[in-house]
Amino acid sequence: MILLTISAIISCKTEQTEKAYTDAEITAESNKANDFFQKSFDARVDRSPQFQTRLGIKTDYGKLDDNSSEAVKKEDQINKEELAWLRDSINVNALSKDALLSYKLYSQKLENDIDDYQYRLYNYPVNQMHGAQSDPIVTKRPNQYLDPPAPPSNVNDVGSSNSTSYQGILK
Repeated sequence: MILLTISAIISCKTEQTEKAYTDAEITAESNKANDFFQKSFDARVDRSPQFQTRLGIKTDYGKLDDNSSEAVKKEDQINKEELAWLRDSINVNALSKDALLSYKLYSQKLENDIDDYQYRLYNYPVNQMHGAQSDPIVTKRPNQYLDPPAPPSNVNDVGSSNSTSYQGILK
């Protein structure tokens, strides 16, 4: 009976032997993943003039993103291709901690974007909270970033003809 129990326990025990990767293998695989992340980011920046403007890149300055259904469909296809490449080409076990975190975050972002594609028509381009009209890149005016007029040097001068009117603020 005891022999039977011991043999059952031993037979149920599965040895999981993980391959020990060398520092060179970890560095190579992490560099491979990081190079992919950088190329993917650069490609996304190239496709978005508004994001370029946010980053201070003036390549497509003054242009807006393409929000057409064809562009959204193309972006979904790119997401699927990138996720497939990540899963097929990167050995997750050979990544450094930092590269593994980047891998997990970017994979999750791609999965979310792919899942959200089916709801792409549930949003409105103009709405009260997050519409195109509320984007500071789209709505900025050339003089928007100039300094505002200086407040009066003496609050008692509020009504004088030489000062800016702050009557509504002070009441």
